[in-house]
Amino acid sequence: MSYKVKYTVFIGKPNWSMQNDKCYLYILESEINKSLYIGQSNNVEKRLEEHNNGYNKSTKSKRPWRLIFSLVLVDRSEAIKLERKLKSWKKRKSIFSWIDKQNRGVAQPG
Repeated sequence: MSYKVKYTVFIGKPNWSMQNDKCYLYILESEINKSLYIGQSNNVEKRLEEHNNGYNKSTKSKRPWRLIFSLVLVDRSEAIKLERKLKSWKKRKSIFSWIDKQNRGVAQPG
């Protein structure tokens, strides 16, 4: 299955100005125990703040979180499909391997 990828935002300073009709798939890492959280939103900055302020039951106990990856998709349905796929992968190594494949060949911010 292919996903309609429009733009990728990497670790570091995300380009929040890209937030309009697009939907982001994002991956957070707990600074407490290194567990991962995968979600989707049209505003990653606000969503990260909500996770770190304890508004989400499933992430509240593992605060603080840091954004390790986000990907802009053309619409919410594409983001949901990809979110479900990644959440079905139980191995952290599989998710990081997928992130590496997404980052390959694209210039990193310097």
